[in-house]
Amino acid sequence: MTTPYKNCPRFEKCSVNACPLHPDYPKLLTSPLDPETVCKAQRTTRLAIAKQFHESLRLGGLTVKEHRKKTRRENRSPMEIQKAIEWGKKMREIKALKSLEA
Repeated sequence: MTTPYKNCPRFEKCSVNACPLHPDYPKLLTSPLDPETVCKAQRTTRLAIAKQFHESLRLGGLTVKEHRKKTRRENRSPMEIQKAIEWGKKMREIKALKSLEA
């Protein structure tokens, strides 16, 4: 069976040492001298590949930042969800008002 990162369309030209599709991620280290230090593969691409290898990828193909955000979102209380919905509505109203002013 092939490894997840070899299924990435960027595999041949990628030089990221800390690949979210590597089974040892996020324990892998990145050097500031590396040509690329951050994965450039799209999240949807990584998630599609991770589905095939879900048992071997600790964070499911997500970066540490994406996984942290997902975990926070999944663990929100109903009150926090409601506050986020209200905040989103206010932001849409503000954006609409700004576009009318322009």
